[in-house]
Amino acid sequence: MSKVIIDKIQEITESIKKDGKEVNGTKELTGVVVSKLDVSKMDLIKEENAVRDYYSKLNINTQAIRSLEHNLYEFIYRGLRQAVEQTLYFDKTQDYTSRRFVFSTTDCISHVQILYRPGQAELFMYVRSTDVVKLFPWDMLFACKLLNRVLLESGFPEAKKRFVTIMVASAHFYLKPAAMY
Repeated sequence: MSKVIIDKIQEITESIKKDGKEVNGTKELTGVVVSKLDVSKMDLIKEENAVRDYYSKLNINTQAIRSLEHNLYEFIYRGLRQAVEQTLYFDKTQDYTSRRFVFSTTDCISHVQILYRPGQAELFMYVRSTDVVKLFPWDMLFACKLLNRVLLESGFPEAKKRFVTIMVASAHFYLKPAAMY
């Protein structure tokens, strides 16, 4: 089973355990970067199943998390899609290489940008704060799906290579058991 996302989560979690500092009931590592996840080689259905299995093994009920996060994810998708459509409309061009396909908010996922170059698309996401155990697996999966969805639904030319880079200011987990919060 494909589990690129879960492997990365486990790697980050181990880094936090080893090098993180205790802050406000969490163990935290700052300045974490997940660089160039190759979405073009990922089976996102298998990745989603691996994420679900990961949560199940930790006895974390994902229903509440998913319902709350779904609203944020849709908000970000609509904002990014609107940025693409407005840029193309107001510039009266079909220049998909614009650097202005950007959406920002004050939420934990605070900034997303798509850069398209012929044959390649990249999504850059800035996360100001994330719980690596409970939220970041969904956030990583969302970023991969977001890139594919915006490219498809906004009419971008085909991009055989698709990458996601995520920068996290505060990657942390709570020191109490995950099922308790």
